[in-house]
Amino acid sequence: MQVIKWIFIILAAVVLVSFSIENKEIIKVIIPLYLYEVSAPSYMIFFGLVIIGIIMGGSLSFMYRILDITSSRRLKKRIKVLEDELSAMKAERKIIDSVKTEENEYKS
Repeated sequence: MQVIKWIFIILAAVVLVSFSIENKEIIKVIIPLYLYEVSAPSYMIFFGLVIIGIIMGGSLSFMYRILDITSSRRLKKRIKVLEDELSAMKAERKIIDSVKTEENEYKS
């Protein structure tokens, strides 16, 4: 599995290097809401957008992980409460059954 991972990383690196070598033309990017303009080689803009995507995806993944952890903790607490209730009901049922068997033995 490690070999496949490293082969994939090397292939991705080769593709990215060849992409950056072939795309050196300057592109002007204008962000209309902020009246901001960026002039940079196309490969830098591409890599910048990829990095922004990785950061946004990682932060969303982190937020969903936190939501999963809190939900898991809440469910574990609920399970504990329900298990305690069940054990109390079983204990109560045992007492009722023992009283009934004593009554039946007394009647006999």
